[in-house]
Amino acid sequence: MLACVARLAEERPANRPTVVLACTVNEEHGFTGATHLTKFWTEGGSKLMPRAPDAAVVAEPTLLNVVVAHKGVARWRCHTHGRAAHSSQPSQGDNAIYRMSQVLAVLELYARDIVGTLNRHALVGTPTLSVGTIAGGISVNTVPDKCVIEIDRRVLPGDEPLAVRQHVLDYLAAELGPDFPLTHDEPYILTRGLADDHNQDLAGRLARAAQQHGGPGERIGVPFGTDAAAFCPFAPTVVFGPGSIAQAHTCDEWLEIEQLKKAAEILYEFAAAGI
Repeated sequence: MLACVARLAEERPANRPTVVLACTVNEEHGFTGATHLTKFWTEGGSKLMPRAPDAAVVAEPTLLNVVVAHKGVARWRCHTHGRAAHSSQPSQGDNAIYRMSQVLAVLELYARDIVGTLNRHALVGTPTLSVGTIAGGISVNTVPDKCVIEIDRRVLPGDEPLAVRQHVLDYLAAELGPDFPLTHDEPYILTRGLADDHNQDLAGRLARAAQQHGGPGERIGVPFGTDAAAFCPFAPTVVFGPGSIAQAHTCDEWLEIEQLKKAAEILYEFAAAGI
């Protein structure tokens, strides 16, 4: 994208549109940079972007395919509560970690047998649930009175994140009973998915540019989330770039240099044509 924008500035093709390269922060944990960028046109006062863009292309490793749909996510913390005691007399306490083991058993059942039956999207598959962290206790000789986990509930395009989270809470309440010592924090991440119902024209033009430069240019869906979730309510949005997500989040992230070169050519042609 940097090479594409630099070339557009240097060569100034006749039909080029106004292009804004937005290097937004916090793409991994909440898309706050992208969300704040949208305030340029929703809240006014920006000379750079007084209105929403006509289209948005989000950079992620897609193997030069065009992502038209992806999942969103709801994340929150869940707490069990007990009573502390000395470990020499554990019966005097109420072990919050043991309590959490009951919660985890219910969530494992939900993740295995329930969540995948709720809905399906042709490009991104089914929703999922995962427990990613657990913490509890202050020392080995103390019965723990608190335990906390973090829950990751992936949502399909078109799903309402708060509603699908509530489905999890209702399931836990039904399985554990109303008096179970369990509380939930408010979600710290709520993002919708990228839907493929308003971006097909944009995707088709970018796909053709990709194919002209030897890329597959297929229109695909992916299970992960991106900044596209922040932009798609305001403009047709797709995700595109060189490299594979299989190499992301590894100790030696890499991509093929030839794909990098092709991506720069594809993006330049796409923008220079006034698309």
